[in-house]
Amino acid sequence: MNGITVVRLRPSDWAAYREIRLAALADAPSAFGAEVAREEVMTPADWRARLTRRSTFAASAPHGLVGTAAGIPGAAGCRSRTSCRRLRAAAASASVESPGTRT
Repeated sequence: MNGITVVRLRPSDWAAYREIRLAALADAPSAFGAEVAREEVMTPADWRARLTRRSTFAASAPHGLVGTAAGIPGAAGCRSRTSCRRLRAAAASASVESPGTRT
C-alpha cells in the first residue's frame, strides 16, 4: 500500500482525529468502549485533551487519516504507569482494509 505513513497525533490534529474516530464508532459501535453520541458532543478542548493524555497514532494517506491506534497508560503488569502502554483501540477505514485485517 503506497503512500501510507504512521504518525503520532498531536493536540493540533484533533479535527482529523475526531472525524475518523466518529466514523469508526458509527461503523462498529460494539468494537469500542464508547458511544458515538457521547463523543459527538465533545468540544475541541476535549479532543485536544484526549490526544494529550494518550499515545495516539494514525495511518495517514495522501487523502487524510485512514486508521488509528491508541496506547492507554497503565497496562496490566506494568511497574510504571508512564512507561507502559496498552493498545486499547484501533480502527481502519474500509477503503484501506485488506482481506483478513478486520476481526
